[in-house]
Amino acid sequence: MDLPLFMQSFKFMDISVDIEHLHHAYMMEHDATQWYPGTSKYCGKSCAKQTVKFTSDVAQTVYIAAHSWYKKMAPTKCNFQTGTVVNEMGKRKQHFMKVGSDKNPWVNRDAILFKSGEGPSKKVYEVQAGETLTVEVEYDFSDSKAIRDWSVVAWSTEKKLTVTDPLAA
Repeated sequence: MDLPLFMQSFKFMDISVDIEHLHHAYMMEHDATQWYPGTSKYCGKSCAKQTVKFTSDVAQTVYIAAHSWYKKMAPTKCNFQTGTVVNEMGKRKQHFMKVGSDKNPWVNRDAILFKSGEGPSKKVYEVQAGETLTVEVEYDFSDSKAIRDWSVVAWSTEKKLTVTDPLAA
């Protein structure tokens, strides 16, 4: 198979790490209707912001990823492509994920931008017993055709994490 055919055939494929021996906790929502306005300059006020908290009972290693889907088996002509609306910097909007409360998350690799599919954290987190990781995500659902499905997943090495629903009172 030549490279152009490979790229065309597998352009929607994501490759993930082996998670067979890891525990996972997640927050997922299909057809999201409730969220807070975004605050990052990468996505912005018209984006859907959620804050998900993962708490560990033991010291362990944690991996985090955010996910979005841009189609639900619909014909290509019906699909919405994230990034058609511009942000305050004049660039196409992208989904945004930040772990922790660092004011400059780019320095410590605690933030990522992604258009669709999986947005894996660039960092591995070593947490202590009782520690909570706060994950903020912003999704660009500003287009009426956007698929409003999202998730944040945390994989852990020793024991399943406890996840807090972002819309719980």
